[in-house]
Amino acid sequence: MTDKERLEEIKKVIESQKESVRKLSVNDAKWLIQEAKEKQRLKERVQEMAHVIKVKNKEMRELSNFLKQRNIPLKELSPLITVMHHVQELEKENKTLKAISQAKSEEMNGLLEHFDTSWEEIFDE
Repeated sequence: MTDKERLEEIKKVIESQKESVRKLSVNDAKWLIQEAKEKQRLKERVQEMAHVIKVKNKEMRELSNFLKQRNIPLKELSPLITVMHHVQELEKENKTLKAISQAKSEEMNGLLEHFDTSWEEIFDE
């Protein structure tokens, strides 16, 4: 049952009960409390992100003004941005290669378990 369906089911139960006798099951009450907490957490996260966006926009305006005051064209920053992008790509590739290397190492260790030797013994010889 989806969250929306569950909420609708709870609404039906409450609406079907007489006003003076309306009750919720313990599980439904706990679920509603959990959903309210999650909603609050998400609301706070959205507020945090809105603040970060506001700060970053301010920083971009300040950078733009700085460049304009010094007559520095934006294209002057282009090589730096290109280098930063290249570094990010290399970091991603390095992370991928490390994961592949780890997987291969684990695979080799698995194969070596069938023999009476270890990586240390192989490299010590």
